[in-house]
Amino acid sequence: MEEVDLLIEHGYIITMDDLGTQIRSGSIAVRRGIILAIGPDDRLHGRYNPSRRIDASGKYVFPGLINTHAHMFQVYVKGLGKDKSLVGWLEEHVRPLVPRLNEELCYLAAMAGCVEAMHSGVTTVLDYMYAQTSPGLSDAVIRAFSDTGFRGILARGFSDRAYGDEAQRRLVEPIDKVLLDVERLARDHAGNPLLRVWLAPTAIWNLTDEGLRLTAEFARSHGMPVTMHLCETPRDDETTLARFGRRAVPFLADLGFLDAHFLAVHAVHLRDEDVDLLRRFDVGVSHNPASNMLLGSGIAPIAKLWRHGVRVGLATDGAGSNDGQDMIEAMKLTALLQKVAAEDPSVLASVDVLRMATKCGADVLGIGDVTGSLEVGKAADLFVYDPLKPKSAPVLDPVSSLVLSSTEGNIDTTVIAGRVVMEGGVVNGIDEETLLRELTSAAETLTR
Repeated sequence: MEEVDLLIEHGYIITMDDLGTQIRSGSIAVRRGIILAIGPDDRLHGRYNPSRRIDASGKYVFPGLINTHAHMFQVYVKGLGKDKSLVGWLEEHVRPLVPRLNEELCYLAAMAGCVEAMHSGVTTVLDYMYAQTSPGLSDAVIRAFSDTGFRGILARGFSDRAYGDEAQRRLVEPIDKVLLDVERLARDHAGNPLLRVWLAPTAIWNLTDEGLRLTAEFARSHGMPVTMHLCETPRDDETTLARFGRRAVPFLADLGFLDAHFLAVHAVHLRDEDVDLLRRFDVGVSHNPASNMLLGSGIAPIAKLWRHGVRVGLATDGAGSNDGQDMIEAMKLTALLQKVAAEDPSVLASVDVLRMATKCGADVLGIGDVTGSLEVGKAADLFVYDPLKPKSAPVLDPVSSLVLSSTEGNIDTTVIAGRVVMEGGVVNGIDEETLLRELTSAAETLTR
């Protein structure tokens, strides 16, 4: 028999491959973090001798969910600043907190964010770390990724334009300093297969003309992806019309930002021209339904983007504008918002929502060759779903049940790159109660 590190047996496997393959009683053999074989139990039985075995009898096995946009430091303002618009919430509750953060506080928040992500079946997260008021904050997030075994993208956020209140001005950094730090982060972690570094200019209205130009040039010369909050509210268009005489999406196209390595976050307020440009340049979109709802930003035209062939991934956004980082909730909200906006229950199917949260989510992050579906040669990033929970049972259609009838309590086991990071609902190697008590104490101190 062939030696393998992990064998998951007897599960109902939803692969999310291009053919939509489902295996009612199947096994997955994993070696060195990669799926070596996947297929019916009777075909794989007796072929492998695993170091570790997981019996998934009566359970479902899905690809790990991909959270394409988070701000994990915002866990410290969870529950605060409700019933406010984006700008009011930022000015009154987020920006005043940021200068008080240090490396250990960011590490604590990122650890808590990774733990919550595991509980909702997430195996990859892009953390948009824009709170750069002291050295080492991005490094703290990366350390949390490493300590939890997470597949992560550190999107190094920045603003180089001073405007508004004093708290915002304290977030401003010179663009040359930012780009040097991005180079350092990418260089220091170049050998880590679970980590990538991106550029994350916060928004058009947070950047000077020079900052926009140099960011675009750096991205092209270094082959580095860019993610940016875009058209979350009408402010983006208003700003670019006043400053440059062009609306936001056409302006970014003219500047050379838009391509397959650009991830637009939110994309709520779009015109037909914008949709056409996003499709033409193969731009990815990160949809954040809970945040858009909570801040009253509007309903992103996700079904329309999907119909037009624009690549869409799902996300939670930060815990400050979501009050959690639950990707299962994000899937349900995505499905329901599009149905009610169109007054058409057929406008977006559950399987398409799951595709956004898995295979297409990986694609917009540029890691579709690595993860996002359960296929031979891809990373063993997955979760095991227990259907015997009050909200979900009976499970007659596993995809619809996951998207519409599930909670974090359904997630039994989470595996990242072949490593079992959570089993039986318990995160391995982390004392969750102690972590959450420390987090709560820190949040109480920070927000006094």
